[in-house]
Amino acid sequence: ACFAQGEALAGTAQSLKKRRDPSLWNSAEEKFIVALSFDPNRCQTYLHLGHIHMEKARCLPLSMAEQQFAQAEAMFHKAVRLCPTLADAYCGWGQALCELGKTKGEENSISFFKQAIEKFNTALHYDPGMVAAYCGWGDTLFVLASQTAGDKTVETLNSAIDIYKGALAMGNDDSEIYCLLGLALLELS
Repeated sequence: ACFAQGEALAGTAQSLKKRRDPSLWNSAEEKFIVALSFDPNRCQTYLHLGHIHMEKARCLPLSMAEQQFAQAEAMFHKAVRLCPTLADAYCGWGQALCELGKTKGEENSISFFKQAIEKFNTALHYDPGMVAAYCGWGDTLFVLASQTAGDKTVETLNSAIDIYKGALAMGNDDSEIYCLLGLALLELS
């Protein structure tokens, strides 16, 4: 029952566009934590908790969001340990690592971005059509390009463009991919 209540609260927070108001996310988190006390091995609960921490982090300025992103990363990691083929968890894990990388200085961020790319690749291994994994992978490359110089920037942006074009060629006709492709092409010009 607590799992269902947590799902309902998270869905309500999402549908009401209350992303900037963490109160519903906090209520959903409480229900999922109670659900874990009944079934600590349910990977979907950790997956939901990871998404909740990502949303809570997005309610904060980037400089204050690091702890929430770290908690999200830990929840996605737990979900993967319980369900090693759960593509959504790998994708969320990659998103959390990318966001954590953004909170670090240039020297420390690259390892987070490389780990994020590995997670997106794993998500795509288990679900080759996952649009969110393509978007996350391309976004990570785009951010990585902003931290490089010269030919490496162009090479990294071209890699992001190839990811977006590959997703479109597979029939992932998603507006977000077109938008991200456009941004990468604009940055390259």
